[in-house]
Amino acid sequence: GDEFFGGYNRYILGPQVWAKMAPLPRASRVALGKMLGSLPASAIDRIWHGIGSHLQINQLGTKLARIGERLSCVHSLDDLHVELQSEWKTVNPAGTTPEAFLDRRDLWPQLPDPVARMMAMDGLTYLPDDILVKLDRASMAASLEARAPFLDDHRVVALAWRLPLAYK
Repeated sequence: GDEFFGGYNRYILGPQVWAKMAPLPRASRVALGKMLGSLPASAIDRIWHGIGSHLQINQLGTKLARIGERLSCVHSLDDLHVELQSEWKTVNPAGTTPEAFLDRRDLWPQLPDPVARMMAMDGLTYLPDDILVKLDRASMAASLEARAPFLDDHRVVALAWRLPLAYK
């Protein structure tokens, strides 16, 4: 349901972060990214837990470090979304990245709203390649048969796509 009804924080925070970062020159984004990446995540998490936990942002230090690592190579909200969804650089920093659907923007759904495009891309990539794989493996390990209820009926997904973003 998160991919179709806007349940991930990135659908709200991504545009907000990009709106603040977009006006900055690339050199400033790179410098800011290095600064964020150099902050100790565990210390930020401890401080945040004491002063900002009412905002319900878990692992703030880790999230700031991830954003910091990626700020130098993003030029749009689409870039930010792809970079935040891609962990290959973390797994294989020196190697070549295999081409993925996220890299083929000519194949992406042509949606004018960037948040709708993020949700569509998550529905096409993150959901089947990550979330459903984990569900399947975890349930099989426990000898369970599991279902993703929002995917059982195509009408639920169709309804979600007809809803304006403000309703999600």
